Amino acid sequence: FDGGNVAPRANPQTCGRKTTETDFTPWSTPQTPDATPQDSFAIDAGANGGNCVSAESQEPNAPSFEVGTTNPLAGAYSPFVLKVSRDDGTQRLRSLNVNLPPGLLARLAGTPYCPDSALAAAAGRSGREELASPSCPVASEVGTVTVGVGPGAKPYYVQGHAYLAGPYKGGPLSLAIITPAVAGPFDLGTVVVRTALHVNQETAQVSARSDEFPTILAGTPLDIRSIALRLDKSQFTLNPTDCEAMSISSEAIATAGATAALSNNFQVGGCRGLEFRPALKIQLK
Repeated sequence: FDGGNVAPRANPQTCGRKTTETDFTPWSTPQTPDATPQDSFAIDAGANGGNCVSAESQEPNAPSFEVGTTNPLAGAYSPFVLKVSRDDGTQRLRSLNVNLPPGLLARLAGTPYCPDSALAAAAGRSGREELASPSCPVASEVGTVTVGVGPGAKPYYVQGHAYLAGPYKGGPLSLAIITPAVAGPFDLGTVVVRTALHVNQETAQVSARSDEFPTILAGTPLDIRSIALRLDKSQFTLNPTDCEAMSISSEAIATAGATAALSNNFQVGGCRGLEFRPALKIQLK
């Protein structure tokens, strides 16, 4: 069918001529025999004109990666943005690991954790329930996330919220993404994905390790195409005070198991304008 903004994705092992047969039974059965009309169509290329493949692992795995702060001024608070996206007909996303540069930190004082009990409750709620009354305290919210799902040139976008949460999977704290999966009249529930935040005790460098993303909800394949995170709580994300060129690296793990190594340049400016007033005190006891 031609749904306007819906385009079929060529799944693995689907190239070639396909035949569809439909059985129609008349009211006058059995005196009148059933009708079995059929039609066929050919698939001779993958999505976006790509090659036909026999397994998803043979599809390309090269998602795009954009990340940084919106105001790259040394020592300044600035929203942090991250977006990973993939083309139609490429390997689906399973999870994401991100390594921040030294000095790109967050001010945790004044932001309470969203309790584990609230996160567990959110996972059991409908999407509309979560939209009407968020499970986590407003004070624990640190940003938003926009997720694009579905095949074709125009994915469907849903928005969720990012909350600061407590220790998780070996990390001293974590980020909890809560997304109500509501699309028009369809309510597929509430998706909760946590990301463990590990902190190097010597350099304070932060590395993030996400849980697996869902691939299907209530029998509906999601086909995640993009994830855009924006941490924009006031005076939360803090730029480094080192103006040397650095990078933010990431690993995008596909559902087929392949890993795509991603990287984006990161650099702040204005270090000459920073104050430099070290103090020294010596006392004998």
